[in-house]
Amino acid sequence: MVTGTARTALQNMRLSRNKPRNENRMARIFEIRLIGGVIMAVAAFGGTDPGYFLVVEIVLLVLGGLLMLKSISRTAEYSVFPAMIPLLLVAIIVLQIVHLPVFANSMHGRVSAAPFETLSHLTALATYFSAFFMTITICRRPNGSKILISALLGLGAMEACFGLVQFLTGYPQIFGYTKTINLEMATGTFINYDHFAGLMEMILPFALAGAFYQLSIIKGQDRQKLDQQGTFLSREELAKLAMWIFLSTLLLVALVFSESRMGLVAAILSALSMITLMLTSGAKRASAFLLPLAFLAPALSMIFWIGPEPVIARFEKLVKQSASVPDSRMAIWRDTLNLIGMHPWAGTGLGTFAVVYPSVQSAFPGQFVDHAHNDYLEFASECGIPATVILFAAIFYIVAQSVRSICRTAGHSQRAIALGCFGSMVAILLHSLTDFNLQIPANTLLFAVVLGISYANSSACTRNPRIAMRLVVYP
Repeated sequence: MVTGTARTALQNMRLSRNKPRNENRMARIFEIRLIGGVIMAVAAFGGTDPGYFLVVEIVLLVLGGLLMLKSISRTAEYSVFPAMIPLLLVAIIVLQIVHLPVFANSMHGRVSAAPFETLSHLTALATYFSAFFMTITICRRPNGSKILISALLGLGAMEACFGLVQFLTGYPQIFGYTKTINLEMATGTFINYDHFAGLMEMILPFALAGAFYQLSIIKGQDRQKLDQQGTFLSREELAKLAMWIFLSTLLLVALVFSESRMGLVAAILSALSMITLMLTSGAKRASAFLLPLAFLAPALSMIFWIGPEPVIARFEKLVKQSASVPDSRMAIWRDTLNLIGMHPWAGTGLGTFAVVYPSVQSAFPGQFVDHAHNDYLEFASECGIPATVILFAAIFYIVAQSVRSICRTAGHSQRAIALGCFGSMVAILLHSLTDFNLQIPANTLLFAVVLGISYANSSACTRNPRIAMRLVVYP
């Protein structure tokens, strides 16, 4: 009897020891697959290649399903919020596809004007939600946020270098594909320069936040040691600061020479909002102003060395177009508002904008308009006003939580992560006012990862500072 009890206790001890190992192995699988999925999506022309992005969808959906079955209760440790919103939105989209008696008199007996397109976009939407939950799970590990942010920065650096090579040499090849448009602009592995700018503007704030974090470390060092002759210039922290500034400069220069006007404006406003938060959250004024100067000086020098004329010409072209061209994005927005007024509650079906827009089209007559060039209006026209409010209210809630973390968190690393996430989210949300970056799979997938990092960081910081120090480590 005693022997049996001792044997059972020994087995329980072995199981308890193996459990963390299994969890770490599963989290590592999530890390590798998620990072690989983001890289593959970006490399496949921003995820617009259906075949390659289908592989990403399958992998992330399978892992997301395993996560929901295995650890949904742990995800709910933070709150019910992250699980309820995606499930509610998925339910709304499913109702757009199924036959409903209230729509029996319509052509298809469904809300969606193109059920196959809605189903395809629903699969992509579920992929983004899976990436969001996987990111939260990864960030629960001690180095999870560090690994994800480092991977995003590495991806951004490679894309920036490739984009600058394209701009400087006119190199038209993207792997085996030869570009026929936007040959004079930096696009990286994207076809559209605006979408390349969307990628850059989401990654740039993490480099700026890293520079701020490193500057905070240097400012906090012993003044006597820093005043010793030769000590300051040889410090490892100063070398890291130079690395962060160089990375920020590289990303900004690539963004500038994408010649995306709203991309540049969104990045500037994002950086200004980050500086404002630094000032209001207790950062020293000298640090808040020294960092932008140290960052802008080399960036502007490189921009003027290469030649800013193409970028200036793009902004001049915008002024001329607004004065002489009647058909513009504003005309598409007016048409989209009319479309929303016709289907305010249920929308026309996710992914159906290109199908239903001709019914209200007054801008660009005779031309094919596939997007509203405003993610908010396009989503409202496809899914209805209630679903749009639910989705973007949840997103802005995460943005607000990141602001709270910046203002209330004492640790430099947690504040840096919150600052980088805040700048990234603000940039893409601003850019979405005049473009459709959130309709591009790679950028939407990256945005889901940023939301997951921000939510995990904010939740850890508000629940338990000790847990936050252990779970969230900035590189």
